[in-house]
Formats: sequence, C-alpha cells, structure tokens
Amino acid sequence: MAATAIRLEGVDRCIAKFESLARATQRTIVRKAVRAGGAPFLAAVRAKAPVRNRLLKRSLVLLIRAYSGSVWAIIGQEKTKSFNKARLKIKRLGGISGRGDLVPLHLVEEPTRGHTIQSGGKRRALVIPTGTGAVYRRRFRHPGTKGVHFVRAAAAQADKQSLAAFEAKFVEELMKEA
Repeated sequence: MAATAIRLEGVDRCIAKFESLARATQRTIVRKAVRAGGAPFLAAVRAKAPVRNRLLKRSLVLLIRAYSGSVWAIIGQEKTKSFNKARLKIKRLGGISGRGDLVPLHLVEEPTRGHTIQSGGKRRALVIPTGTGAVYRRRFRHPGTKGVHFVRAAAAQADKQSLAAFEAKFVEELMKEA
C-alpha cells in the first residue's frame, strides 16, 4: 500500500510557536491538519475506485489514528452495522456473489491468484451471477485477478494537494491558538 510522510523543515519560527503551546493543543492542531491533509487523498481514492463497484466507493472512509507520537490518516473501509443495513436497502449492488456483500479493499487493489471456492458441508450452493441469471454450484474455480491499483494511483495524484491542505490547516490552527 502507498504511504506519504510529511516532515516540516525550514519553518523554525512556526515550530517554535507550536512547541510553546500545551501538549493537548499541539495534538488537536496536528489531528485537524492531518484530517485536512487526508481529505484530498480520500476524494482521489473515491474518484479512482472502480465504477463497477459502487459499494466499495461508498464504504471508503478517513480515519485519524495516533501511534507512539505520530498521527496517521488512514483510508479504509467502513464495516459498521449501520453501513451494512444501509447497503441492504439498495438493490443489485454487486459485490461478492452479487448480493451486495462488501468486497474487501485488498482484493480489489492487489492481484490474487486463481483458487477454488467451495461451499462446504450443509451450506447453500455458491451463487455465481451471470449476465442472463445465476449459476448454482458447490465448487467454483476462481481465475484470480490482476488488481486495479487505484489506491496507488490516487496517492500519486493527490500527494501535492494533501500536503498543501495539511500546511494550510496547520498554519490556520496554529495562528488561531497562538
């Protein structure tokens, strides 16, 4: 997966102001700036997501997480119960088995090798949607996929926009607090 790191250099006066603030205020400023910097990236990922799969595009969200002194903007999939209930109201969404099940992001982004899918035991037969109806089988040979790599393309496209948004929000919040 793609990752972008931002390091502030050459702005000594700005950093001095920032470091003079309380720790909680610093955290708030950084979180707001990281969220602002992640927004253009999320928009680019949604724009580049495969059009065929509307559910995947709708499931993409921006999460802000802090890990050991650094703050991360993470683009991921929403997998909450409310999202699952909302998708059930929409007919013919596609996804896994054509039921509207959410396809995991990594299965679309990265290539997968061919493999056999089995329904197993007393479970229902697999439903394979086709253009004219559906085929029911207990076992199916999946041919694999090439991978779309839309997240990587979005990272390359939105890199400068994200940096500019981060910088603008950081300066705005810093001036408001200082």
